[in-house]
This record gives sequence, structure tokens and C-alpha cells, in this order.
Amino acid sequence: ISTGLELTPTPRGTFTIFKKTPSRYMQGPLPGLSDQQYYDLPGVPWNLYFTDGGAVIHGAYWHTSFGHPYSHGCVNLLPQEAEKLYLWADIGMSVTVRD
Repeated sequence: ISTGLELTPTPRGTFTIFKKTPSRYMQGPLPGLSDQQYYDLPGVPWNLYFTDGGAVIHGAYWHTSFGHPYSHGCVNLLPQEAEKLYLWADIGMSVTVRD
């Protein structure tokens, strides 16, 4: 997986999956970031939403930096692994993010 960068960390704690979507369009920059990293990602696959602040477990087709921080706070997986998790996980399931 890849989690959030230093300026955009993935929130730690225990959360609940409250929404699932098979595909989502993601675009930024995120408000308040000094570096204003722009991204435009159509068709982000296999989304499991676990915070109201926008943290999502999802597939990432645009990088291969798994095992290292890379995201803007989400948890990135290879698309084929994200699909397996998406199909297995249910709304209401607990998600724990820890170091």
C-alpha cells in the first residue's frame, strides 16, 4: 500500500466504512497545501470511504510507489488488490489505520 505524505497524512485510528463506489473522479489541489500539488485522476477504482474528511481506500493506477508514502491521505493499493478488498468489505466494517 501507499499512505499519505508528510503534509497530507492518512488519519490514524479506527473508522467505519460508510460508502463504497466502484469508480470515482478525483481532482485537486487540496486547499491549504503550500506546494499546491495538482492531480486529475478519472476513473479511480474500488473506493472504500472511511472518513468524512475524504480518506478513502482505493486502487491507484498512476504510480508504482507501493510500500512508500505517496498519497494525499488516502490508502492506495494496486487496482487488482483494491478490487478484491472492495468485493470483500461491507459497509459498516471497521478499518484501523496505525503506524
